[in-house]
Amino acid sequence: QVKEARASSLEPYLDCPPAEHEGQRIVHGARLVQAETDILLGWTTIEGRAYIVRQFRNMKGDIDPTALKGNHLDDYGRLAGALLARA
Repeated sequence: QVKEARASSLEPYLDCPPAEHEGQRIVHGARLVQAETDILLGWTTIEGRAYIVRQFRNMKGDIDPTALKGNHLDDYGRLAGALLARA
């Protein structure tokens, strides 16, 4: 997915230099606040306009916890708890 990167609405009120590239600013902010960001997250310029580039949908699959049995369900719970704590 390619989305146009608009200027920050907070920039006029902050004492900081303007961003060199609005897409880079957005990607940097996303990486700061997310425990694990999309590895394909990036930025580009097309015809002089700033854009962010990202994976549109994560189609890697999922696990149905109701189908897990015994130790597998316990492992799933530990993993989910660790990921939640990290986030």
